[in-house]
Amino acid sequence: EDNLLSGYENNYLGVFLFQGGFVFLALADISTSELEFIKTRSDDYSKMRSTICKFSPKEIVVLNSQKDKWNLLFPNEKAMVSILNDPHLEREIDSEKTDFSLIEKILKAYLRENYRDIDFSFHRAKILDETKILEMDEDTVRNLNLIEGQNEKEHSLFSVLNRCKTQKGKRILKHKILFPTRNMDSIRTQWKKIELLDKNKRIKNELKNLLSESADIERILSRF
Repeated sequence: EDNLLSGYENNYLGVFLFQGGFVFLALADISTSELEFIKTRSDDYSKMRSTICKFSPKEIVVLNSQKDKWNLLFPNEKAMVSILNDPHLEREIDSEKTDFSLIEKILKAYLRENYRDIDFSFHRAKILDETKILEMDEDTVRNLNLIEGQNEKEHSLFSVLNRCKTQKGKRILKHKILFPTRNMDSIRTQWKKIELLDKNKRIKNELKNLLSESADIERILSRF
């Protein structure tokens, strides 16, 4: 529920799938309709643990046949685990496909079964390509205090950098801190935009004033 979230906080529902030598993860933000897919090799569990740590889903959906594998790979995961019993989807695990089609079906099946009165409509899924971002393991994320923790909300990198005027902006900043790009062209483009705004103080201040008065449009639109 929105009233259980802080102003900008995401509310992720995760879906876990082990298929064809790969580990798949879907992260659906129930509060903003954002959807992201991640795929890693089955022998690289540390990368998937790091990704789950960064997104901090409130709930993870696992097919009944894979619950033991989940418990073995992620014994310390704090998210609530929900088991989905669907024989039809279970049979598709042996398919030769190694794309995101099955994990998307699992997500939709779980939502239909548990949220029958809500018609979820997510944005087009973003595929998180971990070859294009700076790799940080779970311990690094925690030790560097990148984002606000439960006990130290004022001493994180996020709290130092956060000057955002909108809730959407705060969510974007948090995502960029946790998944920093390694693409130099993208970094240079962002710096040029920052320099352009910095040289135009009047426009910058007008934008800040306008944005500070705006509601969380993304979250509002997700309800329709």
